[in-house]
Amino acid sequence: MMSIKSRSLLVKAVFLIVLAVFLIFVYWTESAKDVPMANIEKKLLKNKYVKEMKVQTPRELERYMQISASDYDGFFYARSVNNLAVDEVLVIKVKSREQLNHLKDAVDNRLKQQTTNYQGYAPKQVSMLKNAKTFTKGNYIFYCVSKKPDSISEDFTDVI
Repeated sequence: MMSIKSRSLLVKAVFLIVLAVFLIFVYWTESAKDVPMANIEKKLLKNKYVKEMKVQTPRELERYMQISASDYDGFFYARSVNNLAVDEVLVIKVKSREQLNHLKDAVDNRLKQQTTNYQGYAPKQVSMLKNAKTFTKGNYIFYCVSKKPDSISEDFTDVI
């Protein structure tokens, strides 16, 4: 039979092991390889849904997303060639993780703006906006509005 002191030590040990596993899991899911944006762009452009879009310039990134490309280590931004469509993919590589909060706000603002613009006359577009995929991983932020955002996000996570 275990003494109270032995049980207490066992509980503490189990707690520490669970905590360590949790921290390793959090670190693993948040980390990403340092991949050049050219490699990410190359992979994304192989996706059939991204192929239908047009790659955007730094000027267009600022126009549509209110983000200055010069503030970051790199970006990939593509939008639908059809001005009435909401399809777009954005990946930005930040210089520091502190920049991610600003980018999350910019993406949220874009989604709100687009939803407001299309509300009332384009239900399919609004549905796509509601199913947008946005997440951060390592020094990257990913944002995608598409018929198949999971397909595009899988291609992105495969690279990093």
